[in-house]
Parts: sequence; structure tokens; C-alpha cells
Amino acid sequence: MVLAGYPGPVEKADWLERALRDDPGWRLRSPPPMAEELLVRLDAPPRLATHLRLVHDVAVDITAWTRHRCPDLDLDHDALLFGAATHDIGKVSHIGELTGPGSEHEETERRLLLVEGVSPIWPVSRRPTPPGPAPTSRPRTCP
Repeated sequence: MVLAGYPGPVEKADWLERALRDDPGWRLRSPPPMAEELLVRLDAPPRLATHLRLVHDVAVDITAWTRHRCPDLDLDHDALLFGAATHDIGKVSHIGELTGPGSEHEETERRLLLVEGVSPIWPVSRRPTPPGPAPTSRPRTCP
């Protein structure tokens, strides 16, 4: 099979590796090593790995901007970047949600990350907001 952007045939076994590391001119940054290792261990579909790499790449730019513009903002940039690189990782078990609607991957994602030893204080996609009164103070913002 020939993939766009590659000069010759690509073996199926190489697709995930290429999705995570190759750069056919896009200049995308690789996900954090822990996220990359997790995607390889789970044999993530290349489409999912590419999506997570793209989201992570944008998150790198956003966190760099916030560090520069809002140096006093209390953000865990490493946690944000890991979250960006794993925010849909539950889709390894819900392949249909890669191209269609669905939210079953969210609970799978939470469990998967906990089993893998990821602290629940790190970002997990669409974690429900706990019930209770609204916060009384406004979060700090930047100019």
C-alpha cells in the first residue's frame, strides 16, 4: 500500500510508528514519551495516533503562549500536554468512534489510564464536573 506523502510502500506494522514519529513535511512534535509508549503498547490505530499527535502539537503552542503571556498562571503544563496526547486514548477499544459519534471511549479511557498508573489528578477528557455550588472566586486570567 502507498500512503500519501511517502515515496514507497508502507507495511501495516509500520503505520503506527510513522504516525508517531515520521514527519512528511508537517514538522509535528512527538507526543510525550509516556504517551507514545502507551499508544505503542496498546497498538493504537494510526488514525488515532495521528489525531493525538496533532492535538498535542497544538497544545505545545498553546502552553508556550500561556507561559510567555501568563507566567503567573498556575498550570501544570506537562499534565496538559500529556492530556492532549491521550485525550481520546479510550478509542483504542471503540474504533467506531474514530470516524463517528460516541462517548463510550471516555469511561474506557479513564479506566485505562488508571490501570496504566496515570494519576487521576492529570487531565482526562470530559471528566464530569462534581455537583455542588459554583466557585465563589473567579479563576486568575491573563492579559
